[in-house]
Amino acid sequence: MSTSTWAKPAVKASVSGVDIPKGRASHSINVIKDNLYVFSGEHEPRVPIDARLHVFNLPSQQWTPAIQPSSATPSPRVGHGSVTFNDTIYIFGGRVGAEMNPLNDMYEFEPANGHWAKVEQSGDIPQARSYFSMAASEKYIYIFGGCPTSGRLNDLHRFNPSTKIWESLPASSSLSPRGGAGLAYLNGKIYVHGGFNGKELSDIWSFDEGTKVWEELEVVGEKPEGRSVHGFVSLKERGVLVCLYGERDPSPTGHVGAGK
Repeated sequence: MSTSTWAKPAVKASVSGVDIPKGRASHSINVIKDNLYVFSGEHEPRVPIDARLHVFNLPSQQWTPAIQPSSATPSPRVGHGSVTFNDTIYIFGGRVGAEMNPLNDMYEFEPANGHWAKVEQSGDIPQARSYFSMAASEKYIYIFGGCPTSGRLNDLHRFNPSTKIWESLPASSSLSPRGGAGLAYLNGKIYVHGGFNGKELSDIWSFDEGTKVWEELEVVGEKPEGRSVHGFVSLKERGVLVCLYGERDPSPTGHVGAGK
């Protein structure tokens, strides 16, 4: 049986003068081939960092020169969603400050040419939101829940990158509206874990791509405690979902601060 271990890369620049990104949260991170891409987020609560796209080369364990913003680059933001689909990064929504004025724009970045482009969306475009969840299957990009101008959502939408069309999918009346949930795709199903709806949650739900039916799962074994804005990903080759870190207590200042 194989074992897994943690290792902390030595953070360094590939050449003199390369800007190592400052510590941040509420950002996006995507891996394509040998590179890891970091976009925007916050260093001070709800103050977006600039729109440079930072690149970390995994084989060399070094930061390489950041990709500078252009007229087609997304505005700096926090609480946005991102996925990798067919070696392209897609970014949706988020917000630009402490005020609840969320976005529902969408951008794509192709590392092959180093260019951003704004996506011309059509269909049932999701309403503007931040701190929602985003995942991709073999054919679609999904978003779930999040925080609109007021309240929270429990809706599910999927986007077809080939046609640029959004489709609204059935929601579950039993799955409470929430922000900061985990979202992952595995073997034909979308999984929602945890999030925050006034309290930190620990439930887990599945949505079947084929039947379009929601199901709350009965968990056995050691169940993770309630949390939101956590890491939640699928390891498809192992057939498992991985839950990591997150927020166990909300911020006393609400949307303008970070929890514990």
